[in-house]
Amino acid sequence: MTDDNHSTTAGSNMVVVEAHSLTREAIIEALKNGRFHAVNTHAITVENIRWDGRTLSLEASGTPEAPVEAVEFVGENGERLATVAGGRARFTLPDGGLYVRARIRGAGGGLALTQPFFPDPSKMSEQ
Repeated sequence: MTDDNHSTTAGSNMVVVEAHSLTREAIIEALKNGRFHAVNTHAITVENIRWDGRTLSLEASGTPEAPVEAVEFVGENGERLATVAGGRARFTLPDGGLYVRARIRGAGGGLALTQPFFPDPSKMSEQ
């Protein structure tokens, strides 16, 4: 999935907003606070995205026909920091890491992408 893709079918790429309600205000609030992710299929569901300022965890599921294969944690310049098989994953950003985001891969080309999560400096010296 790219930011500007003209070769896909309309409606196949989506932004999932984690709003508290289906009101304009709640959706704008969720977007402003980074509670959203992108998917290229209805077959991948991403839930329980948690960021505590240093550790990113999430749960993703697919369908029986297109299960989630892996969660990749990605850092600066697209560097793959870790890969976890399946849909439950957790990654702690090391000291000096600029950010982390998750790339969830499903069978058959399914893909979901989180936004980047930036460290809370007060948590980076904790071990």
